[in-house]
Amino acid sequence: MELHLFDIADIPVRVSLWYGLLLLYWFRGGEDARGTLLWIIVVTFSILIHELGHALVARFYRLRPSILLHGLGGLCNHDRAERDRHDVFIIAAGPGAGLLLGLITWVLWREAPVTWMMNPWFYQVVRMSLYVNIAWSLVNLLPIWPLDGGQLFRLLMLRLFKPARAEKATHYTALVLLGVALAFGSVRGTSLLLMLVLWTAWSNVTALRGNAASEPVRTVNRGAKELLAEAQQAYSEQDFREAARLGHLLRRESNVGESVAREGLLVLGLSSARVGEHAEALVYLRAQPETPEVVEARIECFFALGRDGELNQLLEGEGFLRLPVERQKDILGIVRAEAYQGAAAGDGAPAANLVLYRLGRLSLLNRLRVKARFY
Repeated sequence: MELHLFDIADIPVRVSLWYGLLLLYWFRGGEDARGTLLWIIVVTFSILIHELGHALVARFYRLRPSILLHGLGGLCNHDRAERDRHDVFIIAAGPGAGLLLGLITWVLWREAPVTWMMNPWFYQVVRMSLYVNIAWSLVNLLPIWPLDGGQLFRLLMLRLFKPARAEKATHYTALVLLGVALAFGSVRGTSLLLMLVLWTAWSNVTALRGNAASEPVRTVNRGAKELLAEAQQAYSEQDFREAARLGHLLRRESNVGESVAREGLLVLGLSSARVGEHAEALVYLRAQPETPEVVEARIECFFALGRDGELNQLLEGEGFLRLPVERQKDILGIVRAEAYQGAAAGDGAPAANLVLYRLGRLSLLNRLRVKARFY
């Protein structure tokens, strides 16, 4: 049974009956009613911040997240992410939000007036918040499935091993760490914590026995590599519109490897520049390394869009200076044609370049007859 409480940034927050039973457990075991109430408030607020960290990143990826408070803490439900790296960001955002809240609490404690520190309520809240948001967040990052650290560890194992071996490495690692915790007696003093440890251990045993599935395994998208090869071939044949079309198709593919996605954006950015989609091309080329062809494509885009400040900055940068000297002269002869107008008396090239400049900011790379290829 769940009850809808409120929405945060269009993210619904619900509470289950089991969370209410958890609160009753704390009240029953607490001798100090005020301290127990403060503990419940701090824990509930901290759980919300933690789950909100997950949910906001999931919302960024349009995965329709929701938050549930239940008997074991909190849970952020959302649609399945398209890529492993999206899962990494979503998972890490939870403990990251908790650690950030803990840091804010620590700064507040350090900068608080002495009168605040004399208040027992303030001191209790600070102590509880530091414990919950820093200690719990660090524990949550341990490679113990199904904690956030365990989920991140599983994604890492899937990068290193085949799925079957990765699953075993994930769950055996969790069981070993849980066994160490029990052996050193760090969880024996609290019945609730002991119950959580045993439940976590049973979850890993069940997964190893194959009675419950872990998170889905994304297979490598081999079709994306074929699309990339076709786009690169079209670009090398100077069929830039086809290369751009294939690049857009590649962007819509799911679970594309990092290198394929990066190279696909490179083809898409260069092709978009060649077909006159200069503003769009700059977006795709933004994170690309300054190879000669990327530098020339950015020069064309800034020149065509009239963004002279960024153009001048690029022409003075190391990327442009790494181009062959003759190539630099050819480019400067067009983008700075007015400065070249009287540079060589009797030579018709500067005047011709000035005419081109005044006719309009046409495709720089086409005018210079750049051979369409990857450096």
